[in-house]
Amino acid sequence: MKSLVPALFLFASVPAFASGHQCPTEQQRERLTAFRDQLAGAESPEAAREMALHQTHIDHVAIHKAAALLKDEDLQAEDQRLSAFEDGIRDASSQAEVASQFDQLMGGHLLRGCAYDSIEIVLIVVGFVLGIVPGIILLFLFC
Repeated sequence: MKSLVPALFLFASVPAFASGHQCPTEQQRERLTAFRDQLAGAESPEAAREMALHQTHIDHVAIHKAAALLKDEDLQAEDQRLSAFEDGIRDASSQAEVASQFDQLMGGHLLRGCAYDSIEIVLIVVGFVLGIVPGIILLFLFC
């Protein structure tokens, strides 16, 4: 966990995040779109759900690691947002429906800008430390 502290300071000092207003980049959108395409092309709905939920499981790990790092912070609201996103994945009856959950996730910020608070920034950093796709999911989820 100590190795996360320098990463958190570095991430928070990047001007885009230091200002608190930044949407996911086009490159991050492309990466999540590629993942969405993998889900749509999965062998079965179950395989698509498993691939998607594996990534969101890593996000839950990020939330729990950040909670340990932040000690007094209650991250239940962030965990509930992620769980609500997962409910849509679990309820999907086809690969296309699993993939469409990521379309909805990516489309949510188009009408507004993003303003990450300091807790969300910590969560996003931990998500990126654990994996690219989990970090990108959190970027869009908290946008």
